[in-house]
Amino acid sequence: MRLKIIICLAVFVVCCEGAVSQSVTWEKLYSNGAIFRGIQTSDGGYVAVGTTRLQNQFKIIVIRTNSVGETLWNKTFGSLSNGFSANWIEESYDNGFVIAGNDGGGIAGDAYLLNIDSSGIYSWSRSFGGNELEEALKVLKTSDSGYIIGARSNQNLLVIKTDNSGNMQWQKMYTSNGFGDLVKVDNFGYLLMGISGGNKLFRLNNNGDTLWSKSAVGNSIGESLRRLTDGSLIIGGTTVPNECVVTKTDSIGNIQWEIQYPGVGREFLYDLEILPNNRGFLISGVTDSLGNDYFQAFIRVIDPVGNVKFKKYYTPSFYPTDYAEFRSGIPTSDGGFYLSGSIAPISTGIAYMVKTDSNGNFIPVGISISESILIDNFKLYQNYPNPFNSSTNIIFELNENAIVDLKIYDILGNEINNIIENKKINSGR
Repeated sequence: MRLKIIICLAVFVVCCEGAVSQSVTWEKLYSNGAIFRGIQTSDGGYVAVGTTRLQNQFKIIVIRTNSVGETLWNKTFGSLSNGFSANWIEESYDNGFVIAGNDGGGIAGDAYLLNIDSSGIYSWSRSFGGNELEEALKVLKTSDSGYIIGARSNQNLLVIKTDNSGNMQWQKMYTSNGFGDLVKVDNFGYLLMGISGGNKLFRLNNNGDTLWSKSAVGNSIGESLRRLTDGSLIIGGTTVPNECVVTKTDSIGNIQWEIQYPGVGREFLYDLEILPNNRGFLISGVTDSLGNDYFQAFIRVIDPVGNVKFKKYYTPSFYPTDYAEFRSGIPTSDGGFYLSGSIAPISTGIAYMVKTDSNGNFIPVGISISESILIDNFKLYQNYPNPFNSSTNIIFELNENAIVDLKIYDILGNEINNIIENKKINSGR
Protein backbone atom coordinates (compact mmCIF):
# COMPACT_ATOMS: atom_id res chain seq x y z
CA MET A 1 0.00 0.00 0.00
CA ARG A 2 1.23 3.50 -0.82
CA LEU A 3 0.14 6.52 1.17
CA LYS A 4 0.49 10.10 0.07
CA ILE A 5 0.27 12.66 2.86
CA ILE A 6 0.07 16.33 1.96
CA ILE A 7 0.27 19.13 4.51
CA CYS A 8 -0.98 22.56 3.44
CA LEU A 9 0.01 25.61 5.44
CA ALA A 10 -2.89 28.00 5.93
CA VAL A 11 -2.77 30.49 8.77
CA PHE A 12 -6.07 32.09 9.67
CA VAL A 13 -7.53 34.33 12.35
CA VAL A 14 -11.01 33.69 13.69
CA CYS A 15 -13.26 36.02 15.66
CA CYS A 16 -15.71 34.28 17.98
CA GLU A 17 -18.84 36.02 19.19
CA GLY A 18 -18.50 36.30 22.97
CA ALA A 19 -20.99 37.31 25.63
CA VAL A 20 -19.18 40.63 26.13
CA SER A 21 -17.65 41.46 22.76
CA GLN A 22 -16.05 39.91 19.74
CA SER A 23 -12.83 38.15 20.74
CA VAL A 24 -9.97 36.92 18.61
CA THR A 25 -9.24 33.35 19.70
CA TRP A 26 -6.29 31.05 19.13
CA GLU A 27 -4.21 28.19 20.52
CA LYS A 28 -0.41 27.95 20.57
CA LEU A 29 2.23 25.40 21.52
CA TYR A 30 5.96 26.02 22.04
CA SER A 31 8.54 23.28 22.42
CA ASN A 32 10.91 25.19 24.70
CA GLY A 33 9.37 25.33 28.16
CA ALA A 34 6.58 25.26 30.73
CA ILE A 35 4.75 28.54 31.43
CA PHE A 36 4.03 29.73 34.98
CA ARG A 37 2.62 33.22 34.36
CA GLY A 38 1.14 35.03 31.38
CA ILE A 39 -0.21 38.59 31.15
CA GLN A 40 -1.75 40.91 28.58
CA THR A 41 0.58 43.76 27.65
CA SER A 42 -0.41 47.42 27.41
CA ASP A 43 -0.35 47.21 23.60
CA GLY A 44 -2.97 44.45 23.60
CA GLY A 45 -0.54 41.59 23.04
CA TYR A 46 0.64 38.92 25.48
CA VAL A 47 3.81 37.86 27.25
CA ALA A 48 4.46 34.68 29.25
CA VAL A 49 7.34 33.48 31.40
CA GLY A 50 8.40 30.05 32.51
CA THR A 51 11.22 27.56 32.82
CA THR A 52 12.86 25.06 30.50
CA ARG A 53 15.80 22.67 30.63
CA LEU A 54 18.71 23.21 28.25
CA GLN A 55 22.21 21.73 28.36
CA ASN A 56 21.28 19.94 31.60
CA GLN A 57 20.42 23.24 33.34
CA PHE A 58 17.15 25.02 33.96
CA LYS A 59 16.71 28.33 32.15
CA ILE A 60 14.16 31.16 32.05
CA ILE A 61 12.03 31.47 28.91
CA VAL A 62 9.98 34.50 27.86
CA ILE A 63 7.55 34.36 24.92
CA ARG A 64 5.86 37.45 23.51
CA THR A 65 3.01 37.44 21.00
CA ASN A 66 0.75 40.02 19.45
CA SER A 67 -3.01 40.09 20.02
CA VAL A 68 -3.71 37.38 17.43
CA GLY A 69 -1.09 34.98 18.78
CA GLU A 70 1.69 35.63 16.29
CA THR A 71 5.10 35.20 17.91
CA LEU A 72 7.04 38.46 18.22
CA TRP A 73 10.01 36.92 20.01
CA ASN A 74 10.99 33.92 22.13
CA LYS A 75 14.01 34.34 24.43
CA THR A 76 16.00 32.24 26.92
CA PHE A 77 17.95 33.58 29.91
CA GLY A 78 20.37 31.88 32.28
CA SER A 79 23.91 30.54 32.46
CA LEU A 80 25.73 27.25 32.05
CA SER A 81 26.76 27.14 35.71
CA ASN A 82 23.45 27.75 37.53
CA GLY A 83 19.88 26.55 37.16
CA PHE A 84 17.53 29.51 36.67
CA SER A 85 13.75 29.50 37.06
CA ALA A 86 10.93 32.05 36.72
CA ASN A 87 7.54 32.38 38.40
CA TRP A 88 6.11 35.83 37.62
CA ILE A 89 6.27 38.64 35.05
CA GLU A 90 5.07 42.26 35.07
CA GLU A 91 5.51 45.21 32.73
CA SER A 92 8.36 47.38 34.04
CA TYR A 93 8.82 51.14 34.32
CA ASP A 94 11.06 51.24 31.24
CA ASN A 95 8.38 49.71 28.94
CA GLY A 96 9.99 46.29 29.26
CA PHE A 97 9.36 43.48 31.70
CA VAL A 98 10.51 42.49 35.18
CA ILE A 99 10.65 38.80 36.12
CA ALA A 100 10.79 37.09 39.53
CA GLY A 101 12.45 33.74 40.03
CA ASN A 102 15.54 31.92 41.29
CA ASP A 103 19.12 32.09 40.02
CA GLY A 104 20.40 28.74 41.30
CA GLY A 105 23.29 30.53 42.99
CA GLY A 106 24.40 30.87 46.60
CA ILE A 107 24.15 27.95 48.98
CA ALA A 108 20.80 26.67 47.73
CA GLY A 109 19.71 29.34 45.25
CA ASP A 110 18.91 33.04 45.60
CA ALA A 111 15.81 35.10 44.85
CA TYR A 112 16.28 36.65 41.42
CA LEU A 113 14.93 39.75 39.68
CA LEU A 114 15.47 40.07 35.92
CA ASN A 115 14.71 43.12 33.78
CA ILE A 116 14.45 42.90 29.97
CA ASP A 117 13.38 45.50 27.43
CA SER A 118 10.33 45.35 25.17
CA SER A 119 12.29 43.38 22.55
CA GLY A 120 13.44 40.77 25.05
CA ILE A 121 16.98 42.13 25.42
CA TYR A 122 18.66 41.75 28.83
CA SER A 123 18.84 45.04 30.80
CA TRP A 124 19.82 44.12 34.36
CA SER A 125 19.40 41.49 37.07
CA ARG A 126 19.70 41.33 40.85
CA SER A 127 20.07 38.43 43.29
CA PHE A 128 18.94 38.44 46.91
CA GLY A 129 19.97 35.68 49.25
CA GLY A 130 21.36 34.40 52.50
CA ASN A 131 22.11 31.00 53.92
CA GLU A 132 18.85 29.31 52.86
CA LEU A 133 17.00 28.56 49.65
CA GLU A 134 15.47 31.84 48.49
CA GLU A 135 13.06 32.04 45.57
CA ALA A 136 11.13 35.05 44.29
CA LEU A 137 7.58 34.04 43.48
CA LYS A 138 5.98 37.40 42.66
CA VAL A 139 6.99 40.97 41.81
CA LEU A 140 4.78 44.08 41.70
CA LYS A 141 5.35 47.74 40.91
CA THR A 142 5.04 50.08 43.90
CA SER A 143 3.65 53.59 44.34
CA ASP A 144 7.17 55.08 44.61
CA SER A 145 8.24 53.63 41.22
CA GLY A 146 10.07 50.71 42.79
CA TYR A 147 9.33 46.99 43.07
CA ILE A 148 8.09 44.74 45.86
CA ILE A 149 9.07 41.06 45.73
CA GLY A 150 7.26 38.22 47.47
CA ALA A 151 9.61 35.31 48.13
CA ARG A 152 10.25 32.33 50.30
CA SER A 153 13.35 31.73 52.37
CA ASN A 154 13.45 28.06 53.19
CA GLN A 155 9.85 27.73 54.49
CA ASN A 156 9.42 31.29 55.77
CA LEU A 157 8.11 34.34 53.93
CA LEU A 158 10.48 36.98 52.61
CA VAL A 159 9.48 40.41 51.26
CA ILE A 160 12.08 42.53 49.45
CA LYS A 161 11.63 46.19 48.47
CA THR A 162 13.80 47.65 45.68
CA ASP A 163 14.09 50.86 43.70
CA ASN A 164 13.24 50.90 39.99
CA SER A 165 16.67 49.53 39.11
CA GLY A 166 16.30 46.52 41.41
CA ASN A 167 18.62 47.81 44.16
CA MET A 168 17.43 46.56 47.55
CA GLN A 169 16.01 49.14 49.96
CA TRP A 170 14.86 46.71 52.65
CA GLN A 171 13.95 43.07 53.22
CA LYS A 172 11.94 41.47 56.03
CA MET A 173 11.08 37.94 57.12
CA TYR A 174 7.71 36.62 58.31
CA THR A 175 7.00 33.29 59.97
CA SER A 176 4.80 30.97 57.95
CA ASN A 177 5.15 27.55 56.40
CA GLY A 178 5.30 28.51 52.72
CA PHE A 179 4.47 31.42 50.38
CA GLY A 180 0.93 31.96 49.13
CA ASP A 181 0.63 35.43 47.57
CA LEU A 182 1.36 39.16 47.86
CA VAL A 183 -0.96 42.02 46.83
CA LYS A 184 -0.92 45.79 47.15
CA VAL A 185 -3.39 47.71 49.32
CA ASP A 186 -3.76 50.83 47.20
CA ASN A 187 -0.84 53.11 48.20
CA PHE A 188 -0.91 52.07 51.84
CA GLY A 189 1.08 48.86 52.01
CA TYR A 190 0.58 45.19 51.25
CA LEU A 191 -1.23 42.00 52.13
CA LEU A 192 0.95 38.91 52.40
CA MET A 193 -0.47 35.38 52.49
CA GLY A 194 1.42 32.43 53.87
CA ILE A 195 0.49 28.79 54.33
CA SER A 196 0.67 27.58 57.92
CA GLY A 197 -2.11 25.22 58.97
CA GLY A 198 -4.43 27.31 56.81
CA ASN A 199 -3.91 30.62 55.06
CA LYS A 200 -2.16 33.17 57.26
CA LEU A 201 -2.61 36.86 56.39
CA PHE A 202 -0.19 39.65 57.22
CA ARG A 203 -1.13 43.30 56.73
CA LEU A 204 2.05 45.29 56.07
CA ASN A 205 2.68 49.01 55.78
CA ASN A 206 4.89 50.50 53.06
CA ASN A 207 8.00 49.74 55.15
CA GLY A 208 7.08 46.08 55.63
CA ASP A 209 6.06 46.46 59.29
CA THR A 210 3.25 44.14 60.38
CA LEU A 211 0.07 46.07 61.22
CA TRP A 212 -1.92 42.93 61.97
CA SER A 213 -1.93 39.22 61.19
CA LYS A 214 -4.64 36.56 61.09
CA SER A 215 -4.06 32.80 61.13
CA ALA A 216 -5.94 29.93 59.51
CA VAL A 217 -8.16 31.86 57.10
CA GLY A 218 -10.25 29.32 55.21
CA ASN A 219 -9.79 25.61 54.53
CA SER A 220 -7.40 25.53 51.60
CA ILE A 221 -3.76 25.76 50.64
CA GLY A 222 -3.98 29.19 49.07
CA GLU A 223 -2.50 29.94 45.65
CA SER A 224 -4.13 33.30 44.86
CA LEU A 225 -5.05 36.26 47.04
CA ARG A 226 -6.91 39.12 45.40
CA ARG A 227 -8.34 42.35 46.84
CA LEU A 228 -11.64 43.74 45.58
CA THR A 229 -12.44 47.43 45.16
CA ASP A 230 -14.41 47.50 48.43
CA GLY A 231 -11.39 46.16 50.33
CA SER A 232 -12.74 42.61 50.76
CA LEU A 233 -10.53 39.66 49.92
CA ILE A 234 -10.90 36.54 47.79
CA ILE A 235 -8.64 33.48 48.20
CA GLY A 236 -8.38 30.65 45.69
CA GLY A 237 -6.79 27.40 46.79
CA THR A 238 -6.91 23.63 46.97
CA THR A 239 -7.91 21.35 49.85
CA VAL A 240 -5.70 18.53 51.09
CA PRO A 241 -8.09 16.02 49.39
CA ASN A 242 -7.36 17.99 46.18
CA GLU A 243 -10.51 19.97 45.49
CA CYS A 244 -10.81 23.65 44.57
CA VAL A 245 -11.90 26.08 47.28
CA VAL A 246 -12.76 29.79 47.06
CA THR A 247 -12.91 31.82 50.28
CA LYS A 248 -14.38 35.33 50.53
CA THR A 249 -13.46 37.49 53.54
CA ASP A 250 -13.86 41.06 54.68
CA SER A 251 -10.91 43.45 54.62
CA ILE A 252 -9.33 41.95 57.76
CA GLY A 253 -9.74 38.27 56.91
CA ASN A 254 -13.06 37.39 58.56
CA ILE A 255 -14.77 34.76 56.41
CA GLN A 256 -18.00 35.82 54.65
CA TRP A 257 -18.42 32.66 52.61
CA GLU A 258 -16.41 29.66 51.44
CA ILE A 259 -17.30 27.22 48.67
CA GLN A 260 -15.64 23.92 47.85
CA TYR A 261 -16.08 22.63 44.29
CA PRO A 262 -16.02 18.83 44.41
CA GLY A 263 -15.12 16.80 41.35
CA VAL A 264 -14.98 13.13 40.40
CA GLY A 265 -11.20 13.10 40.75
CA ARG A 266 -8.43 15.48 41.74
CA GLU A 267 -8.48 19.17 40.96
CA PHE A 268 -5.77 21.76 41.62
CA LEU A 269 -6.35 25.51 41.52
CA TYR A 270 -3.28 27.48 40.39
CA ASP A 271 -4.74 30.92 39.71
CA LEU A 272 -7.79 33.01 40.59
CA GLU A 273 -8.40 36.41 38.98
CA ILE A 274 -11.10 39.05 39.36
CA LEU A 275 -13.31 39.61 36.32
CA PRO A 276 -14.03 43.27 35.45
CA ASN A 277 -17.38 44.97 36.00
CA ASN A 278 -18.20 42.81 39.04
CA ARG A 279 -18.76 39.76 36.84
CA GLY A 280 -17.15 37.34 39.27
CA PHE A 281 -13.92 35.35 39.18
CA LEU A 282 -11.88 33.18 36.83
CA ILE A 283 -10.32 29.98 38.21
CA SER A 284 -7.68 28.04 36.27
CA GLY A 285 -5.75 24.87 37.00
CA VAL A 286 -5.58 21.15 36.25
CA THR A 287 -7.97 18.26 36.88
CA ASP A 288 -8.60 14.58 36.21
CA SER A 289 -12.25 14.96 37.21
CA LEU A 290 -13.50 13.57 33.91
CA GLY A 291 -12.55 10.14 35.28
CA ASN A 292 -10.47 9.02 32.28
CA ASP A 293 -7.04 9.00 33.99
CA TYR A 294 -6.02 12.05 31.91
CA PHE A 295 -5.18 15.40 33.44
CA GLN A 296 -6.73 18.29 31.57
CA ALA A 297 -6.33 22.03 31.93
CA PHE A 298 -9.53 23.69 33.05
CA ILE A 299 -11.19 26.99 33.87
CA ARG A 300 -14.21 27.66 36.04
CA VAL A 301 -16.01 31.01 35.95
CA ILE A 302 -18.01 31.84 39.08
CA ASP A 303 -20.26 34.80 39.90
CA PRO A 304 -19.53 37.28 42.74
CA VAL A 305 -21.03 34.94 45.37
CA GLY A 306 -19.34 31.77 44.12
CA ASN A 307 -22.03 30.19 41.93
CA VAL A 308 -20.61 28.39 38.89
CA LYS A 309 -21.43 30.02 35.56
CA PHE A 310 -19.53 27.49 33.46
CA LYS A 311 -16.53 25.17 33.43
CA LYS A 312 -14.36 24.20 30.45
CA TYR A 313 -11.70 21.53 29.89
CA TYR A 314 -8.73 21.91 27.52
CA THR A 315 -6.12 19.81 25.76
CA PRO A 316 -4.37 20.85 22.52
CA SER A 317 -6.64 20.44 19.53
CA PHE A 318 -4.14 18.73 17.25
CA TYR A 319 -1.49 17.39 19.62
CA PRO A 320 -2.25 14.17 21.54
CA THR A 321 -1.36 14.30 25.23
CA ASP A 322 -2.61 12.85 28.50
CA TYR A 323 -1.60 15.92 30.54
CA ALA A 324 -2.37 19.63 30.26
CA GLU A 325 -2.45 22.38 32.89
CA PHE A 326 -3.01 26.11 33.17
CA ARG A 327 -0.82 27.84 35.73
CA SER A 328 -2.20 31.23 34.79
CA GLY A 329 -5.53 32.55 33.54
CA ILE A 330 -6.36 36.24 33.11
CA PRO A 331 -9.31 38.22 31.70
CA THR A 332 -8.44 40.19 28.55
CA SER A 333 -9.47 43.61 27.32
CA ASP A 334 -11.85 42.15 24.70
CA GLY A 335 -13.80 40.18 27.30
CA GLY A 336 -12.06 36.87 26.72
CA PHE A 337 -9.41 34.92 28.63
CA TYR A 338 -5.67 34.34 28.13
CA LEU A 339 -4.70 30.93 29.54
CA SER A 340 -1.13 29.65 29.79
CA GLY A 341 0.63 26.59 31.15
CA SER A 342 2.14 23.41 29.77
CA ILE A 343 1.35 19.94 28.49
CA ALA A 344 4.50 18.22 29.71
CA PRO A 345 7.06 18.46 32.53
CA ILE A 346 9.72 21.17 32.42
CA SER A 347 12.35 18.63 31.38
CA THR A 348 10.58 18.03 28.05
CA GLY A 349 9.20 21.55 27.83
CA ILE A 350 5.97 22.09 25.90
CA ALA A 351 4.32 25.43 26.63
CA TYR A 352 0.56 25.69 26.06
CA MET A 353 -1.37 28.94 25.49
CA VAL A 354 -5.03 29.50 24.65
CA LYS A 355 -6.88 32.75 23.95
CA THR A 356 -10.65 32.29 24.31
CA ASP A 357 -13.81 34.33 24.06
CA SER A 358 -15.84 35.25 27.15
CA ASN A 359 -17.44 31.80 27.22
CA GLY A 360 -14.09 30.01 27.25
CA ASN A 361 -14.39 28.90 23.61
CA PHE A 362 -11.74 29.19 20.91
CA ILE A 363 -10.99 28.15 17.35
CA PRO A 364 -7.32 27.27 16.79
CA VAL A 365 -5.17 29.42 14.55
CA GLY A 366 -2.64 27.36 12.65
CA ILE A 367 -2.16 24.74 9.97
CA SER A 368 -5.06 23.01 8.34
CA ILE A 369 -4.39 19.46 7.24
CA SER A 370 -5.41 18.22 3.82
CA GLU A 371 -4.96 14.52 3.07
CA SER A 372 -5.11 13.79 -0.66
CA ILE A 373 -5.77 10.14 0.08
CA LEU A 374 -7.71 9.52 3.27
CA ILE A 375 -7.40 5.88 4.33
CA ASP A 376 -8.74 4.37 7.54
CA ASN A 377 -5.43 2.84 8.60
CA PHE A 378 -3.35 5.98 9.13
CA LYS A 379 -3.63 9.19 11.11
CA LEU A 380 -1.80 12.48 10.58
CA TYR A 381 -1.58 14.82 13.59
CA GLN A 382 -1.23 18.59 13.69
CA ASN A 383 2.42 19.55 13.34
CA TYR A 384 4.13 21.05 16.42
CA PRO A 385 5.26 23.75 17.09
CA ASN A 386 3.09 25.91 14.88
CA PRO A 387 3.95 28.50 13.67
CA PHE A 388 7.62 27.53 13.40
CA ASN A 389 10.90 28.96 12.17
CA SER A 390 13.61 26.39 11.43
CA SER A 391 11.97 23.13 12.50
CA THR A 392 8.70 21.44 13.36
CA ASN A 393 7.56 17.95 14.37
CA ILE A 394 5.15 15.98 12.19
CA ILE A 395 3.56 12.91 13.76
CA PHE A 396 1.64 10.22 11.90
CA GLU A 397 0.52 6.68 12.74
CA LEU A 398 0.28 3.60 10.54
CA ASN A 399 -1.80 0.56 11.45
CA GLU A 400 0.12 -1.56 8.93
CA ASN A 401 3.34 -1.41 6.93
CA ALA A 402 3.13 0.99 3.97
CA ILE A 403 5.04 2.94 1.32
CA VAL A 404 4.85 6.59 2.35
CA ASP A 405 5.27 9.97 0.66
CA LEU A 406 5.28 13.00 2.95
CA LYS A 407 5.32 16.42 1.29
CA ILE A 408 4.62 19.99 2.42
CA TYR A 409 2.86 22.49 0.15
CA ASP A 410 1.95 26.12 0.68
CA ILE A 411 -1.60 27.41 0.25
CA LEU A 412 -0.93 28.14 -3.45
CA GLY A 413 -0.02 24.53 -4.13
CA ASN A 414 3.74 25.07 -4.41
CA GLU A 415 5.83 22.22 -3.00
CA ILE A 416 8.01 23.42 -0.08
CA ASN A 417 9.68 20.20 0.98
CA ASN A 418 9.70 16.53 0.06
CA ILE A 419 10.35 14.98 3.47
CA ILE A 420 9.68 11.31 2.71
CA GLU A 421 9.49 9.83 -0.79
CA ASN A 422 8.60 6.26 -1.73
CA LYS A 423 9.86 4.89 1.60
CA LYS A 424 8.66 1.72 3.26
CA ILE A 425 7.71 2.44 6.87
CA ASN A 426 6.59 -0.14 9.40
CA SER A 427 3.38 0.17 11.37
CA GLY A 428 3.52 2.36 14.46
CA ARG A 429 3.87 6.02 15.34
